[in-house]
Amino acid sequence: MADARTVPVLMHHHVSPSPGMITVSPENFESQIAWLAGNGWTSLTLDQYAGFLAGKPVPRKSIVITFDDGYLDNWVYAHPILQKYGMHAVVFVVTGWMGEGPERPHAGIAGATLPSTPDHRGCEAAIYEQDRSDDVMMRWSEARAAIAAGTALGQNVSTLQDQRDQAAADKGKAHIAAELDKLVQRRRLEPAKRDAMLAKVTATPDFGALKDCQLVVEAVFEQREVKAEATKKEEAVLAPEAVFASNTSTIPITGLAEASSRPANFIGLHFF
Repeated sequence: MADARTVPVLMHHHVSPSPGMITVSPENFESQIAWLAGNGWTSLTLDQYAGFLAGKPVPRKSIVITFDDGYLDNWVYAHPILQKYGMHAVVFVVTGWMGEGPERPHAGIAGATLPSTPDHRGCEAAIYEQDRSDDVMMRWSEARAAIAAGTALGQNVSTLQDQRDQAAADKGKAHIAAELDKLVQRRRLEPAKRDAMLAKVTATPDFGALKDCQLVVEAVFEQREVKAEATKKEEAVLAPEAVFASNTSTIPITGLAEASSRPANFIGLHFF
């Protein structure tokens, strides 16, 4: 079997019957996944994709399926479709929006009454204006169930690196802690879960702390020169197979990649 020369990466936000921006209908999503599965495509994990970028072989028909943010509709509609066709996706979740609670019904359960899945604007309003993120986001129980079923693959962020000084890095971690404390106060997050999440975050100005990371997300100021400096310093300590992602809104990723010593492993990543 021939190996892949390129691997497409599909990015989704919503799979929902509620039409709107960055949304695909369940019917359309199923037709896509059915076609991929029926034509012999393999959905890769991020570890497999990182290996491919480092030169390791993967099947010729390989693809990476991703979801940004972890909306409830990912569980209700995307999960059962992926499970039906034996495919999986990588879900980049916003942990501060996820809560505890039992699994809610999904479309793969015959006769189930499904929860409402608003369009993207409705999700934004629920999260930012109405303090109802649990109504529109996946719960931890649902994420764990999807991972156990093989339809979702989670990734941990372990290092918060600030290139200025230790005080700035500590301030960043303190902000994360304050946001998690709010969830604890609202009884949407158990203290033990908060502590476990914070234990995974290392605040440091030392670029060497990134040496074992497989995926590094750069999110410095939106200035080409600042991003170029961060790129060079961070790439200097990364493993050859590591993926470097720049979070940019206005600067073309191809221009930012010019500062990279290994542009094949340099990608743009939407803020999540």
